[in-house]
Amino acid sequence: MTYPGDSGEGAAGKQSPPTTTEGNSSASASSTAVDKLTMDELRAEVTRLRDCERQIAELLKSKSSDRVLHDLRNLLNEVQLLRILAEQSNA
Repeated sequence: MTYPGDSGEGAAGKQSPPTTTEGNSSASASSTAVDKLTMDELRAEVTRLRDCERQIAELLKSKSSDRVLHDLRNLLNEVQLLRILAEQSNA
C-alpha cells in the first residue's frame, strides 16, 4: 500500500498544478482549449470552479478558500502521521 508522500516529498509535497485539462470533469474544459470557449462557457466554468472551491473549503472547515491548499496539506500530513502511529502500535 502506498501512502501520501511516498515519493519523498512529504505527505503533501508542493507540486506544480497540471498544465493540461486532463482528468477535468468539465466536458467543455476537457474537450476544448480555454481560448476557444465562448464568454458564456468561460463564465459557467468559473462559476463551477468557484462552487467546487467553496465546497472543498466547507469540507475542510477552512476559514477562507485561500487557505484550502494549506489546510489540505495539513490534513494529508495528519493522515500520514496517524498511519505511521497505527503501524507502530501494531508492530
